[in-house]
Amino acid sequence: MVRDIRRHRVRIDEYRETFRREPWPIIVHTKVPVTFSSAFASRNLAGYPISTAVSSPHWIDHEAGVEPRDLQLLHFQLAGETVYTQNDRSVVLRPGDASVYNFLSPSRTENQGSDVLILGVPSHRLGVPVNQLRDLSGIALERDRALVQVLTPFARQLSRSLDSIDDAVGKHLVLGIIDMVSAALVETARETETNSGDALLSSVLDYIDRHLHRPGLTVTEIAAAHFVSPRKLHVAFETHETTVAAWIRSRRLENCRRDLADSAFAELKIADVAARWGYTDAALFSRQFTHRFGVTPRAYRAGRGAA
Repeated sequence: MVRDIRRHRVRIDEYRETFRREPWPIIVHTKVPVTFSSAFASRNLAGYPISTAVSSPHWIDHEAGVEPRDLQLLHFQLAGETVYTQNDRSVVLRPGDASVYNFLSPSRTENQGSDVLILGVPSHRLGVPVNQLRDLSGIALERDRALVQVLTPFARQLSRSLDSIDDAVGKHLVLGIIDMVSAALVETARETETNSGDALLSSVLDYIDRHLHRPGLTVTEIAAAHFVSPRKLHVAFETHETTVAAWIRSRRLENCRRDLADSAFAELKIADVAARWGYTDAALFSRQFTHRFGVTPRAYRAGRGAA
């Protein structure tokens, strides 16, 4: 299905009004109000909000504390420059660069006249602990990185075709972009780690993702594979405000949610989708899925199919 989404060319008052509809306070400023213009489009693909804009120079002040804590914004700089400032740290994003940030503390985005793509993603979908996401917020994933070089053409294609891309094709493109950003963040986190606890956790998270399909995945096994005690593993996760079991459950449920929305698995029974990610008890899976997403697996699949 192709959505008819027109790319609106707006003046400064209309642009400000667009941001007033967001659930967090955003104040737009410009030194050229008379000549300001922005070609702006937004869309939801695979459950992820996306916006793209080619705009005259302006800057945006974000207030803090109102954004959903689970939301991260993936920023792709396609042309021009953007300066992002938060917590006394500034980064200049140039064509081909990417960044991840949130609005949990006050920040400013200075757009020097550029073309950008913004994608909203829940924190847990990026596969990086909240602690590390805070450290990575607002740093540049620079264009000379091999992973970013692969990522940029996909982001550029999504921006150019946001108006017309087929829902099914767009969904796979968005999920691929998110996975590549996740890989770039993991790579960056490992380069900037300052203690062995972070190094251990990164390795453990990778191990968990590779073994989620196994019902028998246990803390004891994970600890043994990393030559540490189960207690040390628990401490590493407590430091990052979660537990081993909660992380495994979160990742399994997210993968099940993705597969239930994927037409490629439409012929699979819901219990079989759950089994793909380590669930042997269909009733337990249904309870956990409903608690996490506020809807039963059957209703979610039906709703995503209708969409």
